[in-house]
Order: sequence, then C-alpha cells, then structure tokens
Amino acid sequence: MNLLILKEDELVAKNIYKIQNRKKNHLIDIKKVYVGYTLPAGRLNLDIGEFTIIEITKEFIMGEYFFQMIVPKKDQIIELFISYQRPQTMKKIFQLIGTLQIQKVNIFPLSKSEKSYEKSSLWKEGSWKEELDLGMEQGKNIYSPEIHFFSNKMELNDLIMVNKCILLDPNGCSMRNAFSNFNEKNQVQLIIGPEGGLTERDIDYFINLGAIKTKISDSILRTEQALSFVIGQIELIKEYV
Repeated sequence: MNLLILKEDELVAKNIYKIQNRKKNHLIDIKKVYVGYTLPAGRLNLDIGEFTIIEITKEFIMGEYFFQMIVPKKDQIIELFISYQRPQTMKKIFQLIGTLQIQKVNIFPLSKSEKSYEKSSLWKEGSWKEELDLGMEQGKNIYSPEIHFFSNKMELNDLIMVNKCILLDPNGCSMRNAFSNFNEKNQVQLIIGPEGGLTERDIDYFINLGAIKTKISDSILRTEQALSFVIGQIELIKEYV
C-alpha cells in the first residue's frame, strides 16, 4: 500500500476516519502502525494528504486526515473496452486499471467469451471493487474509474469513436501507424477481445464503427500483459508524436 485511500463511508467526524477489515489488517500487519504514526493518504476523487493514527483497536483504526494538495487527473483519457475474461485474469486487470489510472471501463461479452465468466462471484459479490482498490493504492491513484457492464456488443454502437479507438489484433498495423491516424492524442480507446480471440465478424463490427486494428507485439501476450504493454506504448508515443 503506497497510499491509504479514504472513502466517504469511513468518515465518522470532521476529518476523522475509521479504517476496518483489509486496510486495517494491512496497516497493522504490514505497515506496523502505532498511535501517532503518519502515512500518505488520499480522499477518494478529492485530494491527497496525510493520515495520523489516533486510536487502534482489534476492530478498527481511527485517524485524522490532513489535506495537502489537489492532484489533477491525467490529461490523457484512456477508455477500455474489454470482453469477459476468466475471473483470476479479471482480478489482475482491475488492479492494473487502478494502478494505470484508466478512466473508463466497459465490460461486455463476445461470441467467444466463456458464458460462465459472466456469472462469476467476482461480479455478483462485487469483489472486483477490492481488486480495483488494491491497484489504486499501489499506483497512488485517488480517482476511481467509471465501470459499465453491457449485455452485448451492440450496446457499444454509440460509444466507439472514429480515429480514437485501437482494436488489439496480431494482424493489425503498428501502434505508431495507428496513432498517426488519430485526430486527438489525449483521448484513446482500447478494445481487448476474449481469451479465444476475436472472430472475423467481431473484427469487422468494430472496424465499421471506426476502430483501428493494431498490433502491439510479435509475441502472444496474456490479457493483463497486453494491457500493460499497450498503455506503455501509448504513453511513450504520446511523448514523441
């Protein structure tokens, strides 16, 4: 945990927060906090500062938050469109989303998506939110992304933007060539298909909406690797294009 992120439902009095469960255990077992201990903290979607421990019990940690500064959001907006993956992969994806400060995430099924993945307890119990929190804590990111779920790809028709959308495909053009067609470098959409790959019908569907078929590596990458890989390339190209 590089940054303790404080949420509104943890606020018990002015600037006083009660920390419980996973975060409390981490602070005690890993950070070895004690009364008077001060650590970096941030209020979700607001600002960053410091958190000073004022009470520790078996059930909770109480502390006071001290504002330091408002941190602006990244000027580059990245929106992810990702089909359902196996639950363990999606956990890694949500940690990356939080760490990499991806602002919008759209999750949907495609023809090769495993149907059972949509019914996972990851979604029903909302445990994906904890994975997102872990990523945000790691990346010192206080801004929570928008998360949207769709029942089919047709619901994405009005969301895909022409010349702003990258469709990951091993037969596509290079990232540099894809970016050369972009009319706005600070807004990028990414489409990642299912583990079984995209069908030709899926590919044609997204291309017809304005996506650019793009290759990011000669290697076959896992989904979470592909996401890290493509974000790194976007950040690098943005500096030089």
